[in-house]
Amino acid sequence: MISIPLLEGRIQLRSVGDRYGTEDRTFNVRGYNIFDLLLKYKWNRYEFLFAIDNIANKKWRAAKPIQTAKASYPLMALRMGLEADA
Repeated sequence: MISIPLLEGRIQLRSVGDRYGTEDRTFNVRGYNIFDLLLKYKWNRYEFLFAIDNIANKKWRAAKPIQTAKASYPLMALRMGLEADA
């Protein structure tokens, strides 16, 4: 069986609006938009994965109460992987 290589890609948007950071609603946390780039190359039974999270390198805070959220999350991150069908 001959397989044709296939390249897939997408730009993904993660968005969280402004919200309260405490239960008593005394602290407001600004919302954010984060863009991710994902590429996948399929060849025979293998998939090569490549992703860049937060391509605009924007600081952001998780949508959790302010006491438990980290001050800033990792900025740009690179992920790579290989998957194979059995």
